[in-house]
Amino acid sequence: MINLARRDFKEGSLEHRACCQAVRELLLAQSSDWPFILTNRTVVEYAQSRIEDHLGSFFNLYRGLKKERWKRAI
Repeated sequence: MINLARRDFKEGSLEHRACCQAVRELLLAQSSDWPFILTNRTVVEYAQSRIEDHLGSFFNLYRGLKKERWKRAI
């Protein structure tokens, strides 16, 4: 994430917005609630699912930004 954050994306561009979303996804995956839920064994499947979803979204955005293959939806 640090390497992506150091890149100079034009503000408001699709790449900049994707980078901001990648940051949000990573922070959501690292939320303190998920480890607490896993440790206390309450709704473990839900917590695991959310962590996997957020990390999956982060890595999809990360790979897209590294490859610089972005197409605007029409």
